[in-house]
Amino acid sequence: MTPQTRMLVNTRGDAAVAVPNFRCDILAWNSLFRKLFAGHLDFAAPDGERPNFITLNFLDENVRALYADWPLEARQNVSCLRYLAGAAGATRDWAS
Repeated sequence: MTPQTRMLVNTRGDAAVAVPNFRCDILAWNSLFRKLFAGHLDFAAPDGERPNFITLNFLDENVRALYADWPLEARQNVSCLRYLAGAAGATRDWAS
């Protein structure tokens, strides 16, 4: 992540900000995003140990409870995964 992106995440205290990679891993988040989306998780988790959006949505009951229409959210997550898998092809990065 570039220093500029890191600065943007850290200085936007009035907006919930998260930066995902192409696999939906959360590379960075600010405290407001964590409070709104994942208040039960460790904000200080080091880079590389933060959660994945898709994993959170399917396996974390706290996150699933945030959605008024969970079946719709689940379908959208699956569509996103299919798109990303097709766009990435059979790369090592996607498989890991």
